[in-house]
Parts: sequence; structure tokens; C-alpha cells
Amino acid sequence: MIDAATVARWQAWRAAGATFREIARAARVSDKTVRKALAGVSPPVRRGPQKRPISVDDVCTLIDQGHSWTETAQLLGCSRTLVMARLHEAGRVANPDTRPRKNRYH
Repeated sequence: MIDAATVARWQAWRAAGATFREIARAARVSDKTVRKALAGVSPPVRRGPQKRPISVDDVCTLIDQGHSWTETAQLLGCSRTLVMARLHEAGRVANPDTRPRKNRYH
């Protein structure tokens, strides 16, 4: 049985950025035990780059400078679909869902 002090210590490690596996190895228990003890108690730790919200102004500025949709997406670090959606929000393109598509089978 795991006591409250141990769970509190694991929470502190998790808040400091430790993974479930790292905590389990240090405590000499299984990953499953740590996950179960911290379920609903420990907020998830997001790894990788933090997402920056892409505004309509960001997209429109780059498009006005002459960049293509693909170049704009690369410069902003987002998808081309998001660029199209932001341009639609600005009223600069038709609804992206109604654009003509090629049918591969006909």
C-alpha cells in the first residue's frame, strides 16, 4: 500500500517534469503503480514545444507580404489547413470545406 507522503513526493517529482517511468524506477515500482497513484491528482505534463496561438492578423500579414499558404504555414509553425481556416475567418477565401476536390477514382 502506498501512503500519502509517497504520493505527495511523486506529485512533486511529476510537477518538476519527471515522467511516470522515471518516478517508477526511482521508487522501484511499476509504471502502472505510479500512474494509478497519481490518476486524477497529478496534472499532465506536456512535452515538446508550447503551442502559440496563430491569429488571423499573423496569417494575413504574411499573405500580404507575398508568401504562399504553404510558406505561411511553415513560417508560423502550423498546418496549411490552419492557414486556410484563418483566411476564411478573415473573409479572404471561400469556405475551405466547399472547395473543389479531385476525385481519384473517376
